[in-house]
Amino acid sequence: MSEVPNRWIAAFTWADNRHALPLFTSLLNTVCGYNPTGLGVPYNHLLFSDYREPLVEVALQILITTLDHDITSTSPPNQEEPTMPSNLFINYLSRIHREEDFSFVLRGFTRLLNNPLQQTYLPHSTKKVNFHQELLVFFWKFCDYNKASGDKFLFYVLKSSDVLDILVPILYHLNDARADQCECPVALLREWCGGGNCYP
Repeated sequence: MSEVPNRWIAAFTWADNRHALPLFTSLLNTVCGYNPTGLGVPYNHLLFSDYREPLVEVALQILITTLDHDITSTSPPNQEEPTMPSNLFINYLSRIHREEDFSFVLRGFTRLLNNPLQQTYLPHSTKKVNFHQELLVFFWKFCDYNKASGDKFLFYVLKSSDVLDILVPILYHLNDARADQCECPVALLREWCGGGNCYP
């Protein structure tokens, strides 16, 4: 991480930005509320253009970029307070604690990550999204930063009956990415393991 915080992202996420909360909630709702299959009509993606997919992809990229901007880690070790205001996006994400919110977020992740795995009797009748890498990174960051009162979201996922619905697509995407040199599932897996040598 750069020692000098990005000023644009700092201004976007710092405490003086009174629009930070509606921006964060709007971005999160845009991602987790997106259903690429719509009403489930076969081949609907060939008949109608989906303007929401690029919007969701951009929303994911904005969330990841702002959550990467952990300005508290840029403070000198001998300084009690950070040199800049804390990142409100990280603050808001860490404070999500209601089970209905966790359920909404988890349903959004499972719906989108399982999208490439959906099979129907009609070939190519279901729209496929292509931002699974951003989804995986955002899911990891959600688990990593939601720690205001313990690892509540991660605990919710692990105790949920839908845990396989999130685990299976993660393994699928990691396995599928092995054939693509542009993707790096090993690096992503290392990040999920906390940067340590959790595998040979």
